Amino acid sequence: MARRFFWTAVLALVLGTAAAAADSALSGEWVSDEMELRFDDGNVEIWFGDSPIMRGTYTAMNGTITIKIDYLHGIMLNDLAFSPFITLDSRWYSQNEFRESVFPALAEVFLSDDLPYTVDDMIAELEETMGMGIDKMLDEAFTVFEMTYSLSGNTLILVVDDGPDEVYTRR
Repeated sequence: MARRFFWTAVLALVLGTAAAAADSALSGEWVSDEMELRFDDGNVEIWFGDSPIMRGTYTAMNGTITIKIDYLHGIMLNDLAFSPFITLDSRWYSQNEFRESVFPALAEVFLSDDLPYTVDDMIAELEETMGMGIDKMLDEAFTVFEMTYSLSGNTLILVVDDGPDEVYTRR
């Protein structure tokens, strides 16, 4: 269930963001079995276990929360895809920083002067394998998504369109 929320956050493309105030009742740390959401006056961090994975901003109003992902964390990126090939620094990466850090590092690992491949060849092969372009993949990771939520005491419920609701408890 926690992984589905993560992939929903990474892969969902939802239009627009509301210019509304943050719901102060959301402020604080909310935990589920593996995920943690940290809301602080319009800022949000999403953690998986002990690892930060995403950071951005949120607005919440009338039972709808809109989260805009601005940064992915190097630890999460290492765990997901690139280790043992490259290791990103343990810090937050914007979309441009991610592109500028990852692709040259991957090219250095996978391409050598002895091979007739270029970075563009590598990107084209990756795009073919993934079934979408690099820019689209990055746009989907650094996205805006919207969910319905409800608060009842120390329980936060996020309604996920394609699965069961996500339930969090205030820490």
